[in-house]
Amino acid sequence: APFTDADRCSFAVMENIANMLVRETEALPDPPLVSVIMPVFDRADIVAKSILSVLQQSYRNLELIVVDDASTDATVDVVETFDDPRLRLITNDQNLGASAARTCGLAASKGALIAYLDSDNTWDDRFLAATVGALTRLSDADAVYSGMYLYRGKAEVLSAVLYGHFNQSLLEMQNYIDLNTFVHRRSLVEKAGYLDASVQRLDDYEYFLRATQGAKLFSVPVLLTHYNFDRADKTITKDHNITDSSTLVRERHGRAVAARLAQTRDILRSDVAVVIASWQALADLTACLESLLYQDWQGKLHVIVVDNASDDDVISYLCEKAAKGLITLIRNQKNYGFTYAVNQGIAAAPPQADILIANNDTVFQRGAVQALRDAAHELPDAAITAPRQMLRANTKTIVTHVPFANRRPKDADVDVTLSAHHRNIGPLPLFQGPGPVELTFAIFFCVLIRRDVIDALGPLDAEYGRHYRSDQTYCALVRSILGRKIYYVPDAVVFHGLQKSTEALRAHPELTRDFDLMYKKNQWDTDTRNELGFRVAPWDDPPE
Repeated sequence: APFTDADRCSFAVMENIANMLVRETEALPDPPLVSVIMPVFDRADIVAKSILSVLQQSYRNLELIVVDDASTDATVDVVETFDDPRLRLITNDQNLGASAARTCGLAASKGALIAYLDSDNTWDDRFLAATVGALTRLSDADAVYSGMYLYRGKAEVLSAVLYGHFNQSLLEMQNYIDLNTFVHRRSLVEKAGYLDASVQRLDDYEYFLRATQGAKLFSVPVLLTHYNFDRADKTITKDHNITDSSTLVRERHGRAVAARLAQTRDILRSDVAVVIASWQALADLTACLESLLYQDWQGKLHVIVVDNASDDDVISYLCEKAAKGLITLIRNQKNYGFTYAVNQGIAAAPPQADILIANNDTVFQRGAVQALRDAAHELPDAAITAPRQMLRANTKTIVTHVPFANRRPKDADVDVTLSAHHRNIGPLPLFQGPGPVELTFAIFFCVLIRRDVIDALGPLDAEYGRHYRSDQTYCALVRSILGRKIYYVPDAVVFHGLQKSTEALRAHPELTRDFDLMYKKNQWDTDTRNELGFRVAPWDDPPE
């Protein structure tokens, strides 16, 4: 806050969605029992308000299980003043912590659906009805979450709103889901287990990440939870070690993902030609090729490197790889730039192969090539697939693409495929879950283009996009001429370096003119333009 009119319009839409879901729930012939679990410790002054917000829900088929975690004040007395058969009180003899208390409540619960509310927060009276409506629609969802209103201290004035569509990569960078908005089917316990009491802080974040590995989470765009910062003592929002805890949780999740990927089989179902336009940056190039050549692809992966007149050490390395039959090497005697080199690689690729364009600083994680290929052939009308394009934590452009990253732990790598800078997110469903997202445009740092698309549209536009713009042009043609789609595939993960080739060209004292033409003006010098038979566009800046 303060909110813009565009914000208020979004919130109004969310209100209408909530009301629609409530109406659908009210029409259910046999509404499921919802178990609401509320751990409490020394909250005698505020717990009554939270309890009332549950018992006054418009959705009546619920049970509220309050787990008192050995309070030392009058909390139990306050809870016992409520005369409602739907409320049950469990008292622990010793303080076990909120996570263990929730597990006690879950073990005693009977509902098909499980919800959680902390003893210092409240729900809108439509919360359960709207959430049951969403889960009724989402038959394959194991859990859903929604957004919430945030309040500071004792203030009743709204401070902020927190909501984000489900985005696995964003969640792995920093948590933006709150347990007070989270409702799951009982079957989630079979897939993901319980909250882990051994995780001292951010046990909910650890649980969300763990659940995404074997279950399906969906976002529901409604705002029906009221979350209070600093209204009570002993809250996690007063804990100054949250950032360190987030790092530990992410590292734990990363190890689990790596272990799972290590067990995957590297099988390509059809030919893929990886085309790498390269200049200098030997260390990055080496890491790129090693991430591709670590196994025998049974003849289905073809690696083509087009070198734009690199120094002798790079050429020596590439010639060694080519002599061993590991890559096809195309050597240019001058730097033609990205797009023309990519087109050279496409022309040299096997005619049946899909084309995977990659920068020379791309490091492929295990399973990325297969995931891009499979998505391109299995998703409806797919033409281009793009992976998670991860930038290392110290990359300066991160927040330009992902503004939420300004709140991340400083050691967190960030996926920039879904980009605020490029505004490239396509149509989204009402409820967003795991899996691909349609894009309007994908940066060609790393993308897979189906062979039939190449055959229909031809190569990239090197004439008007020597170094950049050609990816935007190609994506526009894919969507407008072919009516095909571009997908972000979060199961495919690659890392990018810090554009060392660009920086090398920028810093080279003898190549200032080349850098200006290629990276700033995106143009050809007169001799090369004439050599290639390219024209000068009337709408472009005057040539040199």
